[in-house]
Amino acid sequence: MKPQVNQINGNNGSKKKRNFLKSWSLTYHQLKRTGFFKYVGKPLLKLLIIFIVIVVLLYLLGNSLFDIDAFFDMMVTYVPFGWVMVIFFILEAALPILPVDLFIFWTNSLENPWLCLTVLALISYFASLTAYAIGRMIRKIPSVNTYFLLRFDRYVKNSKKWGGYLIAAAALTPLPYTFVVISMGLIRYPFPLLAFWATMRILHFYLYALVIYGII
Repeated sequence: MKPQVNQINGNNGSKKKRNFLKSWSLTYHQLKRTGFFKYVGKPLLKLLIIFIVIVVLLYLLGNSLFDIDAFFDMMVTYVPFGWVMVIFFILEAALPILPVDLFIFWTNSLENPWLCLTVLALISYFASLTAYAIGRMIRKIPSVNTYFLLRFDRYVKNSKKWGGYLIAAAALTPLPYTFVVISMGLIRYPFPLLAFWATMRILHFYLYALVIYGII
């Protein structure tokens, strides 16, 4: 009887694997058909160009009279860490007017860059939850909700179309992450799923830090 049981378990395992691969294949073709990869590809191309420009600028600055180390030391001396964290939280939760990569650059000038980077990553994650809550609160005020639905029309449509995949893409690329998360609140995307996909934002900081720290 044992060989039969093992054979049944083996068949079940193979069936689950086939179902998993089939599910991912269907998801891939659905995302491709709806233009997801094209939508995400544009900001990734821009990101590549930005990194190339940064590398060139740092090379030129490093071979000029400009002292990069002194510049970052000045930032650490005159900008209190606590205030930077507060400002960063506000920017991540509601006003994404500065790229988070600037803050990653900043952490490299601190005494414990990876620890400070971890703090930033966690703040960004909780700011994501706050941005989602802002979207839910906006929805409760009809006049304000109407304005934001029109203002965020593109993000709302894409949020409905791609759900968690859009959250992950925005978290890892230069897509407007905060606006995407607020849009998820506007459409009442399930909070547990939002909290799960938002963890990709933490990964963003570590991946980008590996590159940025290496460049500096």
